Amino acid sequence: MVQTHTPPAREDLYCRLNVASMVLPPLRDRREDVPTLVRCFIEHSCLAVNRPLMDIEPAALQCLQAYHWPGNVRELQNAIERAMVFAAGSVIAVGDLPADIRRPTEPPVVVRSLLPGLEDELPLAEATDVFLRAKVRRVLDVTGGSQTEAARRLGLPQSNLSRLMKRLRLR
Repeated sequence: MVQTHTPPAREDLYCRLNVASMVLPPLRDRREDVPTLVRCFIEHSCLAVNRPLMDIEPAALQCLQAYHWPGNVRELQNAIERAMVFAAGSVIAVGDLPADIRRPTEPPVVVRSLLPGLEDELPLAEATDVFLRAKVRRVLDVTGGSQTEAARRLGLPQSNLSRLMKRLRLR
């Protein structure tokens, strides 16, 4: 009788390979590490291409620290390498950074985290109103109740925001 070898299950393989594991928080939760990583990436890249050591403007460093880094450390490294290529001189400026990093952005908001169960329990029109109500309330809270500023942040004329608030019974 010939015996056949059956490959180990994925769980078994994982247990065999998982000798030491480390949990690292994402870069967006370790923004204080960004300046150190930036300097390390600049030094490494300059050495790799035999280029004199470059510097970075404080404003550019602030942009990098403010960014939410969905791609984590690899995205930061790529952004630095790109900025080094586009830098006119020996200093990386804000204009040398990728456009999405230069713009102040917030991480994408997941509706599920804002309003659990919303997508399954309500008809679409009602779910839309619940979402709009939560969104408008949040922006009004951030702007201290200023409807003019809230309308600007929402990209609406102030009169449209006023009508929307009336329809959503937010007055």
